[in-house]
Amino acid sequence: MKDSIRDHIEIVVVPDMDTLRESPVYDEYDSDNCDELGYEQGLAADTVDIEDDGTFEIPKGYIGQLELDYTFFEQLQIKEEIFERAKEDFKPGRYKIEEDFTIKKVR
Repeated sequence: MKDSIRDHIEIVVVPDMDTLRESPVYDEYDSDNCDELGYEQGLAADTVDIEDDGTFEIPKGYIGQLELDYTFFEQLQIKEEIFERAKEDFKPGRYKIEEDFTIKKVR
């Protein structure tokens, strides 16, 4: 995979809601839980590395999302496909980004 392409894609991981509900912040009787859980999810956001072979892993208890340099992909004229993929959540597992930007779960 070309380094220039990998430089324009980032995988952001955040704890899934089940993981957050197990945290001490969660109170099942608090009516503001949704706001608080969303806030905690944002605080815990981190990125994972895309390895040289185009693979990345989402740890158990997390979901992953693509963060893109939209200008770069518009220049490549493949914006529709990659932008649609940016809306997906990736469940725990190992994934590979292919040369045509398809993303496949490898385990």
